[in-house]
Amino acid sequence: MRTMTEESNSTKRLYLTILAVVIVGAIIPLFVSPYISAMLMLVFINIVMAESYNIIGGFTGYPTFGHGVNFGIGAYVTALLFRDLGFSPLITFPVAGLIAALLALGVGFPVLRARGIYFAMITVSLNWVVTLIITLTPYTGGPSGIIIPYAFKVETLNRIGYAFYYALCIISIFISYKISRSKLGYGLFAIREDEDACRLLGVPPTNLKLYSYAISSFFAGAVGGLYPFFFGYIDPTVVFATTLSITPIAAAYLGGIGTIFGPALGAVIIALLTENLRYVFTAYEGLHVLVTYLITLIILLYRREGILGGLRKI
Repeated sequence: MRTMTEESNSTKRLYLTILAVVIVGAIIPLFVSPYISAMLMLVFINIVMAESYNIIGGFTGYPTFGHGVNFGIGAYVTALLFRDLGFSPLITFPVAGLIAALLALGVGFPVLRARGIYFAMITVSLNWVVTLIITLTPYTGGPSGIIIPYAFKVETLNRIGYAFYYALCIISIFISYKISRSKLGYGLFAIREDEDACRLLGVPPTNLKLYSYAISSFFAGAVGGLYPFFFGYIDPTVVFATTLSITPIAAAYLGGIGTIFGPALGAVIIALLTENLRYVFTAYEGLHVLVTYLITLIILLYRREGILGGLRKI
């Protein structure tokens, strides 16, 4: 049996290791090319999307197939604020996350009453409906989208983008960790195991599910809010792409759904696989994504709980 001193030393080592990783990650852009920085930005986007999905899909056990809609909403919020009011997405991306969270609260109350496949189907429909509304609305640019002119040189832009996406990535993992060790997290785990029993024991599943859905949507909206500034252009097919809903699910299950670091690990693997396979299948557009998902599926057939599966406390 471990003593309190041993547990304290173990915790200190964990925090020191995390601090070292954070510091190393922060200085990487000083030593790599703009291409590597841009690729790492995509990795961080995947991590934030996977970690945020894990809060509702892993902790709570409500698999949403429309998580990407929050990314798209966030992207359009900051793009419109820049176009109409001149506010930089670097300032307004938290507002994008907040609006995505408020919308999640609005639709979540009726939607979260459904369970399982019914909830998944409703979230898919929400993604399609929002995409259609954005596409048919002239104010949002319709199918042509919105252009955001670059304010810096590419090298400077990549370094700024790296810093913001890296910070959001670290924060999303930290929040996931804190939730998993909190009263909210224990309530979400209980809902995942048996929602009806929770209700009988006095645990308010509706409120907890709404909190989970809102926090999950906030991070997806915030990371989407940064997208227009660093990539210069958005349209419905880009920021509401189906892959933005499917990839977080694949990453979470690949790394270990319901764990803390599993979704981040899965996101890194999928992002690197996708980017490298892009050059292998240059003659066949989109094939690299399909092959990535097939590889993920094969891994899950042999390890159904994911790479970090079973390690719920990590």
